[in-house]
Amino acid sequence: NKGETMMISCLGTHLNPKSWENSTTYDPTRFYEAPKHACSFIPWAGGPRQCIGREFALLTGRIAMFLILNQYSLELSPSARVHEMEHLFVFPDGLLMNAVLRKDMTRRESSTPTPITPESGGESPSTSIAESRAWEGLKALIRETGHKVSILVGTKTEGGNSSIIGQSLLDKALSFNFQTGDSPMSPDDYLPEITEPPSKFTIVALCLSTYQGNPAPNTKNSQKWLSGLIERLENGEAGMDSFLSNVRYFVFGCGNRNWATTYQKVAKYFDENLAKLGAKRIC
Repeated sequence: NKGETMMISCLGTHLNPKSWENSTTYDPTRFYEAPKHACSFIPWAGGPRQCIGREFALLTGRIAMFLILNQYSLELSPSARVHEMEHLFVFPDGLLMNAVLRKDMTRRESSTPTPITPESGGESPSTSIAESRAWEGLKALIRETGHKVSILVGTKTEGGNSSIIGQSLLDKALSFNFQTGDSPMSPDDYLPEITEPPSKFTIVALCLSTYQGNPAPNTKNSQKWLSGLIERLENGEAGMDSFLSNVRYFVFGCGNRNWATTYQKVAKYFDENLAKLGAKRIC
């Protein structure tokens, strides 16, 4: 009824046998895969207003674990007396661990580098020189043919992962003598402008983020453009299956597996549907 207070029990949700097998058993391996139900594990709540500390907590936890396990082995202390303590969540009380320096942490010191020989499985100097010449030849060919790559970044934050990947791709493309135009650019500044089948060979690299299952603000018109072309294809319009036959592309999706139901949704949509229109996936 209106005005009544409703509360969600985190503990009850986390111990619900409909969501978890052996729900009362301590089993970290159950998180190897995404939960069956999106809201069956909600320590940070859920939805668009979930706790902003979620990613920070997960990241710092991983870093701390890696730093510790890199140098120490953790062993349960003989004096530990562990029992459950319930206070909104279930915590282990009396858990004492001993950090023991790993025996394999001794460093081998050598002032003489190991020579690389065919017998040791490495590359000979002549092989390295030949490969270097091959790469330089490829760069020269790209420069002479004037191939262009357009790098499109779908994100709502300039300092986000998609922007970082887009800049990295730009640097790599320039090192190979590709023409890059105004890259990296917004997908909405490029894709909706393709109203006719491209007559020239072109390469498109897309770095796309997904936000709650939706495209970034600078990718919304591009998704509408693509869905419109797919609608024409499904309606049987002739030539739509080769509309983008001169396009070579790849999609790099930025997302987080914690949002299992919408993970890489936008990137997958572009990847699958560009191929339906005749574009050829590079990787």
